[in-house]
Amino acid sequence: MIAVLFDVHAWIGSNTARLGGLDLSSYVQHICVYIRALALCDDGVELSVFLVGPSGARLLASDVGDADDLIVPEVVGAVQRCLDAPDVYSTPPAWACGFLQALCHVKKAITVREADDELVGISRRADRHHRIVSIVSSAGATSLASSASSASSSRYLPFMNGFFAAQRDNIVLDCCDLGSTESLFRQGCMLTSGFYLKPKRPESLLEYLMTAFVAGGPPPAGPP
Repeated sequence: MIAVLFDVHAWIGSNTARLGGLDLSSYVQHICVYIRALALCDDGVELSVFLVGPSGARLLASDVGDADDLIVPEVVGAVQRCLDAPDVYSTPPAWACGFLQALCHVKKAITVREADDELVGISRRADRHHRIVSIVSSAGATSLASSASSASSSRYLPFMNGFFAAQRDNIVLDCCDLGSTESLFRQGCMLTSGFYLKPKRPESLLEYLMTAFVAGGPPPAGPP
């Protein structure tokens, strides 16, 4: 089971080029191609996609099975509606909601599979094939620096609780962080032996995603 989360906070108020020349349409296109590659690389993978924006988090697609399940113009339209909606959440709560929603989604898939296995008498060893890949576009979304003070503990704790829950359930957390500051997700990646990637050229997002999170799988996170 793989859940992919991507946020669009970098484009609040404008669809024009951000992140080193990457506009909203190109950003979405890169992510859709990456998700299609994940689906094509493993026919048996359960793949779901979540969008995180100023109006909260939503499940865009579940059980993505082939290249036709994600159509770029439709995804861009969904993203635009998310950006045009009232700003219900500030960025950290929106990301926390999206992350915890994806975590519950993956955990549910694990529970269903275990129940099915028990029904047919199959015993599996706990594996590390369940992953949550977070693609962060804005520094303010999950900034590690802004989460360290006691005043922001209400923003910090949901992430940490989620990280420990993922570690307990053998769910690997990966993150591609396009923000200008280090993301809180780095801690989650290290706790679960995932991969934290901070691209130097955001306009080459697809290249980074394909190399780090598709081709052979990512190496474990570690010290910089």
